[in-house]
Amino acid sequence: MSINECVEKTGAVYYFFLTYNKSANSAFPLPPKCNNCTLEEITVLGLIQQDPSVKQTFIAKEIKKSERTVKTITARLTEKGIIKRSKGKGSDWIIICD
Repeated sequence: MSINECVEKTGAVYYFFLTYNKSANSAFPLPPKCNNCTLEEITVLGLIQQDPSVKQTFIAKEIKKSERTVKTITARLTEKGIIKRSKGKGSDWIIICD
């Protein structure tokens, strides 16, 4: 589910943050569970929002961090209930909006 679909589904108020995008700065709303997300987590969420099939290796290159760091970030986001995989390892990411 995209962030925009989450906004429509829940009718919740979201805070908007700027995320890095090669073509331009773009704003995206944060899921409600992301009250205490770090800037790294928000950046990863932005990349997932842009491309749910994004690979962790690509994220690592984009944010100039190691793949291990990206795996830790995505694991934390999964533990917080903010993202999950659609069909298991290697599948698209889903941003959870409830």
